Amino acid sequence: MILRMTTKTLGGWLGCLVLMTSISAYGSSLSKTKSLVSQTLRAWDVDEATGILSTLTDKERQKADVLYLRGWAAFLQSRYAESIELLESATQTNLAKRPWKDLLELARNTHEITKNHTEIPSSKGHFLFSLHPGVDEVLITYADEALEAAYESLGDLLSHRPTTPVRVEILGDVQNLAALSPLKLSEVRTTGTIALCQYNRLVLVSPRSLIYGYRWLDALVHEYVHFIIAHRTHKQAPIWLDEGLAKFFENRWRQHSNGHLSRTDEDRLARALRQKKLIPFRVMSPSIAKLSSQEDAALAYAQVFTAIELLFEKVGMKGINRMLDAMRDGATGRKAIAEVTRKSFPRFERDWRRMLASRHLRALPFGAHERLLYRDTDKPSDELKGIEEKKGRQLAYLGDRLSVRSRYKAAAIEYEKALKEVGGAEPAISAKLAYVLLKQGHHRRAIQIVTPALRLHHNHVLLYLYRGKARLAIGEYESAREDLQEAIRINPFDPEVHGLLANALEKLGRIESSKMEQRQQRLVMAN
Repeated sequence: MILRMTTKTLGGWLGCLVLMTSISAYGSSLSKTKSLVSQTLRAWDVDEATGILSTLTDKERQKADVLYLRGWAAFLQSRYAESIELLESATQTNLAKRPWKDLLELARNTHEITKNHTEIPSSKGHFLFSLHPGVDEVLITYADEALEAAYESLGDLLSHRPTTPVRVEILGDVQNLAALSPLKLSEVRTTGTIALCQYNRLVLVSPRSLIYGYRWLDALVHEYVHFIIAHRTHKQAPIWLDEGLAKFFENRWRQHSNGHLSRTDEDRLARALRQKKLIPFRVMSPSIAKLSSQEDAALAYAQVFTAIELLFEKVGMKGINRMLDAMRDGATGRKAIAEVTRKSFPRFERDWRRMLASRHLRALPFGAHERLLYRDTDKPSDELKGIEEKKGRQLAYLGDRLSVRSRYKAAAIEYEKALKEVGGAEPAISAKLAYVLLKQGHHRRAIQIVTPALRLHHNHVLLYLYRGKARLAIGEYESAREDLQEAIRINPFDPEVHGLLANALEKLGRIESSKMEQRQQRLVMAN
């Protein structure tokens, strides 16, 4: 997710500026130089900004507004202690402005949260992970694989490869995410914001802060797409377009084709169309993180994904790159889209709405509301609150009471009734039923229950875990490996998953990979 801090355009500033060696090359006026530095920092072109600042005299570099610019540049380079020192000097003068003090507070918060972090470079050096030593280190192996794969695949698609390591900060909880971003904690929780591309870095909340985890690797790559677009366009892409491209390409690290509309997103769009509750693109700015609920945020992502689907269908990858180049060269998002589609933006939006209507989108028979559950405020049973059918929900609760008493056969009967009552393979109830079936040794029946649920909801970690266990038990080792790998891509903090995956890999003869998962299991268990 990206948060647009300013809508001010760069006007006639075209392309990537070539670094000069003297102020005179940028204009003799110090005020013009400071304005240019400010523009480059807004566009996260930090190397360019620091190059310009280096041409100033020592006396000029000590002026309050230049100290602020130097502090801003240091902050964007993640040199937080230096940034604080420069910003404190700037804000001690009578020229201090509110934005200066806000940035100083942000720098202090960020430094406090990350000061005890360890830094780990990725295997190929394109990323630098910053995280608290301990259990979160289990994330690095998988994050490295995903981001380095994305570096190559997205570099080809979007014609951009960062030349310096991209910083990735991994945080322990959403409180920290709110503290080092302009978002309020209430906004983070309300919309389920879990990762950001902000201040020239990627920021991710560890999946251990959620009860069931989340698609954290896709989220990391999603934010990396934002990073690329920010640098490709000098941060001039409108929010809806930026989010749509990130959603469209977030899976490219693990597959060669573009993403597809999930069944739950299809349900959201079908209901919104029927109820005439689509979210206008303009409402998504300055950030989807500021919408009124997790459900609205999910709907917004589904909308922008389909808008990019339409754009890709009309102009292909070549047209999308032309559009990004046009925004880099000063065109607005609307004008850039008009240039590549040869239609006005209102016409494009009308075409998009007609396309949605023509797809005959299907609503699910039950409420398929995905909601992130936080360890500090939620409990596992809250997952059933999203089920709209009251009787089905009550039957599931009854099954839970029987299950905790180890009355698995009786619990299975109630979960079967609940599934019939809600009218389909509701994922939470399906996972509960699979669990009690496994307890009774009914492995193939568990697979039969889980598989249709996963077609509807591919983000439910327990569905992958239980199907993986069942497949491992009946000797389907490759299929088990695939399921257990997916479980880790959602929640890598369950030691059982690592142990099961190590077992499957050993059965497949992949001994080194099996040993790696055993090490990951020990790391999780030790913490």
